[in-house]
Amino acid sequence: MASRRRQKARALAASILCVVPLGFRTGLHAASLAAELPRPRTEIVLCRHGETDWNVQGRLQGLSDIPLNGVGRSQALEIAAAVKAGGASVVVASPLLRARDTAAIVADECGADLRIDARLREASLGVMEGRRPSSRPRRRSRLGGWWW
Repeated sequence: MASRRRQKARALAASILCVVPLGFRTGLHAASLAAELPRPRTEIVLCRHGETDWNVQGRLQGLSDIPLNGVGRSQALEIAAAVKAGGASVVVASPLLRARDTAAIVADECGADLRIDARLREASLGVMEGRRPSSRPRRRSRLGGWWW
């Protein structure tokens, strides 16, 4: 398996853009991603997905598959313009619609390969998904801190 990973890593180009959710909390560590990247020089650029209607409304998204809105698509084009100058050759994204669509726009504009990696998926927020900040219950934890 490690040999296969090395072969895949060698096939990757020098610059990679990862589109990740803001609350990126998966089991993926920088070291595991870096181990799959080519040597000697790899530049990794991280960016957030474009805007969704839930972002505008202040709703928690988590694993809810919310699409980009018009502003989000425009933001993806702006990201593409900035990334294009650096010559990205691979764009890696979460399988969630908002990240995948942002990455697809960037990859298309930059002429880069698009790869979907489930390890970049957002954490589940359970019953909190779709709620607004005002509806978040505040409770005292056993450790004495507050959480919502």
